[in-house]
Amino acid sequence: MENFFKDRTVVITGGAEGIGLDIAKKFLKKGAKMTVLLDINKTRGNEAVKSLTSYYENKAIFIKCDVTKDLEEVFDEITSKYTVDVLVNSAGIADEKVPKLMINLNLTAAIDWSFKFWNYMKENGIPGTVINISSVFGLRISPVCPVYHASKFGLTAFSRSLGHEYRYEKHGVRVITLCPGFTETNMTSAVLKNDDRKSDYLNMIRSHEWQTVGVVGDAAVDVFEMADSGTVWVIEGGKLKEEFF
Repeated sequence: MENFFKDRTVVITGGAEGIGLDIAKKFLKKGAKMTVLLDINKTRGNEAVKSLTSYYENKAIFIKCDVTKDLEEVFDEITSKYTVDVLVNSAGIADEKVPKLMINLNLTAAIDWSFKFWNYMKENGIPGTVINISSVFGLRISPVCPVYHASKFGLTAFSRSLGHEYRYEKHGVRVITLCPGFTETNMTSAVLKNDDRKSDYLNMIRSHEWQTVGVVGDAAVDVFEMADSGTVWVIEGGKLKEEFF
């Protein structure tokens, strides 16, 4: 059976740590040709590439990137060297104290990057895939993080529309949404440590199952391999399922 991942170049925003980094690991494990990690944290990005290339020689690079500002420059740099088959939008924050930044990073930047690579794939006849990392909070409501909900609901709806079967049949580029549940990352730890509504968060999270980033990375390669364009998938408590609307 042909390796579905062979010769694929994967670009991952927020790729220096957490979910983004594990997705890079899992794509390489499946046989991807190259992973391009984009992140604002240069130290962690270089460490991530060092770790990946110790197992997968010459199959990972890092580009320092603020996804809210650097799209055009970084896009040109990547596409001058590689043919991109997969974009994973994983960059994001969960800090209700900076609502404009959260909307700009979680939603606006993801929209801009999705459109840029979707059009690139369409115009170059690449049967590519965009995977947008949303959240279960892009599907259901809690009382504790209204702006985060807004950013992730928006990303889920955008991804479903851009990936609609009408567009896919016309242009051949898939868009898939992956919605992780509560996942152990530096971002979730920082929220619990620094948010002044910590008791509200603690009460909420006690009723949810948690999972590791490895589970989400596995889910990302699974949906890449099997999911139809426009579909939404939840990975929660380690269980992957399609969300129907």
